[in-house]
Amino acid sequence: EIRSTDPRIGITSNIFTGEIGEVPDTTTKPGIQGFVWSDANRNGSWGSNESGLAAVSVTIVDASNQPLVFQKVVEPDSFQSGLYGNTVSGVRLDAIGEDALGSIGVFEDPNASTGVKILKPFSFSAGNYVDAFRGTRQQLRARFDNPTSFVSIDAIAIVDATDVRIDAYAADGSLVKRVERKGLINGQKIALEVGTDTAQIASVIVSGINDSYVKLDNFRFGPKNTAKTASDGSYSLLYLPAGTYNLLVQPNSASLTSTNPPNGLQTVVLASNSVVSHVDFGLKQEPSPWQNPILNEDVDNRGTVDPLDVLVLVNEINRVGSYSLEGTSQVAPFFDVNGDRSIGPIDVLQVINYINRSRFGGAGEGPATTLAIEPSSNTPAPFPSFVLDAWPEQSTTRIVANSTKASRLENAGPEKCGCPGCTSFAPTGESSPAIRDIAVASHPQKPTVIEATRLGDSLSNRPFETLDEFLDSWEI
Repeated sequence: EIRSTDPRIGITSNIFTGEIGEVPDTTTKPGIQGFVWSDANRNGSWGSNESGLAAVSVTIVDASNQPLVFQKVVEPDSFQSGLYGNTVSGVRLDAIGEDALGSIGVFEDPNASTGVKILKPFSFSAGNYVDAFRGTRQQLRARFDNPTSFVSIDAIAIVDATDVRIDAYAADGSLVKRVERKGLINGQKIALEVGTDTAQIASVIVSGINDSYVKLDNFRFGPKNTAKTASDGSYSLLYLPAGTYNLLVQPNSASLTSTNPPNGLQTVVLASNSVVSHVDFGLKQEPSPWQNPILNEDVDNRGTVDPLDVLVLVNEINRVGSYSLEGTSQVAPFFDVNGDRSIGPIDVLQVINYINRSRFGGAGEGPATTLAIEPSSNTPAPFPSFVLDAWPEQSTTRIVANSTKASRLENAGPEKCGCPGCTSFAPTGESSPAIRDIAVASHPQKPTVIEATRLGDSLSNRPFETLDEFLDSWEI
């Protein structure tokens, strides 16, 4: 157990309870918790060098793998405008306060968190429904037929420095839990949530603090049946009653499949007010059908990697821009060089780096690549990459943006030397926006005009593994 304290003012943090081992842990709370990790070596075991996966859903399902529903929602868009008749079973909503007459209405509002309608209170003094709940003058109250463990409502600020609160009460009227959010700015929308380890919330009151105005939308009660993993791959399903639950991992990409367990389904027995931790799932990345399975950098599938592979990628990016690759390819061109099921500048850079490593005798993947080292009258020169092909006489280059679509090359340089390779790439004398993006991707703060001065012979005697390394060798 770990916690921090400040002895000067007596503040003590929450206690972190977890296990120290090869895999990470989180603070335990009553409910079901675990991780979803990337099974890079596909062995079904979570290794210390394998990281968690973010934005993956873990859902409680029935015997047919369909989501179980524990939560009910009062969604204003589901009702006709006017008086809300408390038609959602299990809960009664009304307006209370110094200037409230009990009624809750459903009306259109441009600030709705979803759809077009929100909940509005009836004001005694105004003699009509008003747009927002205000401090102690109008508050929303919800009373449940049976105690629940979780309540949520969307709160919408209409001015800066808005403070909101939700108070949860037990059946005997005692305050069980209070949650506050302060300092909301105009237009900010949040989910105001309160939960307890067991079902003991008999009623809640939602209000603005310090006379704040707040609009309310989408009232929910009952535990959630789905959780999304955080950036470290962790997830939590909290406020659940005791029972036996089936958990199904739902990958956020068609390229991910489950390795542990193979069917992506686990059964968990949860006792009342207890913790079940490390209900973990392993997912593997299936090979991209848009990636050459023999040699990733061989885009055109001719058996070698050369400037034409770069050109195929650049032309496609110039034609439609970067995009996700859907469906199956299995045939050339294989646009997905890095295997992320999308095409973009990173794929171009990976091919350029491969060419550089092969040309200078570095370790490369796949068969050796044959390249023309020097230009000749019979053989086009290699593709003039930003990382490689600078000849001694090419000392400066200037790229000037002259439109939103292209850039003009003012002087000769490693991007355009006049050789056949350059000419085939940029016959009009303009560099493509895709290549320009690669050139300035690491230095977006630089001005539109970029002048680079070559340092000695640093470009001609060794390869550059990354674009950053290349740019660092130039004076900008």
